[in-house]
Amino acid sequence: SFELEYLVIMERLKITVIGGSASTNITLAGHEDAWPSLLQSQKPDNLSLKHISKGGLTLTRALDILADQNESDLIIFHFGTSVGWPISLVRMNKRFGIDFETEHGFHQPLAKSKSFKRRILGFFRMRFRNLVKYILFFLGLYKPAVSPRELDDQVTAVLHHAFRLSPKVIWIQHAARVDSRIFLERKIYKRFYAQIIKSLRVHSSENLHVIEYSHPFIHGDNYINDGVHLTAHGHQEVSKKVLRGINQLFPTL
Repeated sequence: SFELEYLVIMERLKITVIGGSASTNITLAGHEDAWPSLLQSQKPDNLSLKHISKGGLTLTRALDILADQNESDLIIFHFGTSVGWPISLVRMNKRFGIDFETEHGFHQPLAKSKSFKRRILGFFRMRFRNLVKYILFFLGLYKPAVSPRELDDQVTAVLHHAFRLSPKVIWIQHAARVDSRIFLERKIYKRFYAQIIKSLRVHSSENLHVIEYSHPFIHGDNYINDGVHLTAHGHQEVSKKVLRGINQLFPTL
């Protein structure tokens, strides 16, 4: 086990980042980096960073990733909306323009079409998909894959395995822009988000730094059209939050 007092002097800090697609530069221009790369560039002589990205990262999937990792000085988790966002439990071929075979079949498009006609068609397509969501919900077929009652145990398990590999952990709990989502999705997601933060506070310590997205952060400048993934500006803001967390956990760095 690691000693609680861990000093890093004249050495590069070994960091393992485990995140979902929100930790990547999806939809960004080729010269625009996601926050892990921005973080590395800010302290190139002090940080040795390994970034593992898995789309749709959940708490249980993070456990699988941790099982294959070596020890590091710091583990940073970036959990996105897959932790609590409702998904369709229906698995069939594509119907009515909806991909029921994947977990992201009801996700909003990453970007708005430049064509006015396509944008109008997209508006009506979204309205229809929202209707399907409600129908599936009342049939018990549109809900999070994890029960809220399981969150405490899963958060505990992830932290337990993380601290076996690293003396320090930063946990980023990504929040989506939910203003364009249906009431049902907003209510469910906010419930899961609040429960995860509550579970993390139970494990509060000087070795765990939790980053929440407050309301000033959740606005159009930081999110692309789907309300989940970040713009270049959003990644810059997250990089600043993470750097402050590292400086807090490793004041001698």
